[in-house]
Formats: sequence, structure tokens, C-alpha cells
Amino acid sequence: MDTTCLGAALLPHPPIMLPEIGQQELKKMDTVIAETPQILEKLKDQKTHLALDLAHALANRESLTKEERNAFGEDVLEALTENSFLETDRKFDTLHGCSILLPAGMNPERPFLLIEGVSGNRYKVDMRDAKTGGCIQRIEYALFHLNESIERIETKIKNAIEQRTNAKAEVRKGNPYASDVLRLTEKLLDIDEQLNLRTNGEESA
Repeated sequence: MDTTCLGAALLPHPPIMLPEIGQQELKKMDTVIAETPQILEKLKDQKTHLALDLAHALANRESLTKEERNAFGEDVLEALTENSFLETDRKFDTLHGCSILLPAGMNPERPFLLIEGVSGNRYKVDMRDAKTGGCIQRIEYALFHLNESIERIETKIKNAIEQRTNAKAEVRKGNPYASDVLRLTEKLLDIDEQLNLRTNGEESA
């Protein structure tokens, strides 16, 4: 009888570990569940601020003539040329109930304005290559399309809720390899028992 092979078979089996991928996935699910409430709170705050600014702008929407729009455009373009790398934001004007700001630290090669809503949110308006008559139009586009930002936030909220629901379901199911590990453990114990019985019988003989 080859005692070397038999001795190797009788060595204690190392502990059977759950596959690392299963453990990692469960940890990820736990993280998703734990972090989702905070994520949802931030998203809902963003949605509230956006909705407030949009409603305020619509409620205070001004009817402006072509001459008024051109005059605003001339003034703001001139102000932007003098707004190179200043240290603080400066209020330029008010439009549709919102403050129009000349931003601090602006690179004159990439001019832009800031719209400050009643919520305190600020929205960047790119003014590169802007024409006199199109300055207000750019500001209005940013303001009156905030509903698109709201829709994107709503999609993120929906996705976050779905991810949390799926994560909870995965955690309830547990490690997908647990049953396989249990069956393998029982099988190895059974093999050990049979080998021990055979060895004891041969030693008695």
C-alpha cells in the first residue's frame, strides 16, 4: 500500500472560504443600501432648488422689446471685457427675478455669466461668441430650461431607489455560493470518514 498517498489524503482540509466575488458583491450591496438615503436627500434638495428657481423666473418673466434686449447685450458684453480675473463676483443686473453676476477669476478668452436664483443656486451661461441681441436669449435658455435639469434629477432619484431595492433583494438572497460550499464541505467530511474507517480496518488486520 502507498502510505504516502494515504497520508496525504488524511491531512486536514483547509477551511473552505466563500468565493471572494460573492463576498465583495454583498459588501457592495450593503454600501448601496447604507448610502442611498443620503444620496436621495441630496437629489431631492437639488430638485427643490431647481423647481423654486424655475417657478420664480416664470412668475417674474419680463416682456422685453428688441431695443431693450440689444441695450442689455451691449452693456453686458462691455462689462465682460472688463471682467478679466477679478477677485470677487459682481452683480451686473437683475433679469426675470434673478441676479446676473459677473464672475470672479474669469478668463477673458472664455467669458461667462452666472445666474443666481432665489434658492441660491448659480447657473453658468457661456458667453463665448455671443452677439448683442443674443445675450438675453442665452440667459433665458438657461433659466427656462431648468425643467430639463429637474427631469434628469428625477431620473437619478428613480435609479437610486431601484438600485436600493435590488440591493436589498440581493442581500436577502445571501451569498449565491453558500449552498455549494455547504454541499462540498459535507462531501469532503464524508470522504474523510470513509478513509479513516478504511485505514483503521487495515491497521487492525
